[in-house]
Amino acid sequence: MRRVQYAGLSLSAEEALARSQEKSRTGPAGGFLPLTYQLPVALCFARVDANYRLLEFEHADSPHFRPRQIVQAFWNTLAETDATLVSFNGRAFDVPVLELAAFRYGIAAPGHFQRGGGKTRYRYGDAHIDVRTLLTNHGAYWFDGGLEACARLLGKSGPTTMTGHDVLEQHRQGHLDLINERCCLDVLDTYFAFVRSRLVIGCIDAKREQQIGAEARAWIENQSRERPYLCRYLESWVT
Repeated sequence: MRRVQYAGLSLSAEEALARSQEKSRTGPAGGFLPLTYQLPVALCFARVDANYRLLEFEHADSPHFRPRQIVQAFWNTLAETDATLVSFNGRAFDVPVLELAAFRYGIAAPGHFQRGGGKTRYRYGDAHIDVRTLLTNHGAYWFDGGLEACARLLGKSGPTTMTGHDVLEQHRQGHLDLINERCCLDVLDTYFAFVRSRLVIGCIDAKREQQIGAEARAWIENQSRERPYLCRYLESWVT
């Protein structure tokens, strides 16, 4: 931002950041900086089988959580699998951030970008299922409340007390573990929103969704032995 937005003004990095934040607060982004100036500091995968069962979690570049390595891990994982990518608002935020970071760091992602082969990038394809895009009919209306609203509607916890607006300050304080915990819970919320979307479009029925939910709860309870924050996630469920 210092070099691009405020070139020639002799601002420090902190001064440039403060100006950009103040400018973004008055715009539609509501305080979030433009994607071109963002880097990922947390990225969590949940691997799910063809029957929608949770299999494993993976935190990219744990425990260091370095942006370049996080970006490399994402594109490597995407290249090594034929699995469907699932996100919530990933087409508008997460994937563009990772695309721009690949550009910044010089990381190749040919399977995503190549014409005719970029299935996850094709807006109307099914290799990347963005649950928010599905719910809004490709952005026909504004989905107020975001992922947290979806989670609450399903009786799940939604995000922790840390919001996206808090991430920068938490990062400054070195709380990378807390940021990645929040990322993990977002992924779980996305998973349950995705499963409900499969019911809505007719891939599963209500009985199967309940079975998947029970299996997922047992899996999360098992994982909580090593990840105590998952206990708090389960405790906040409304059944």
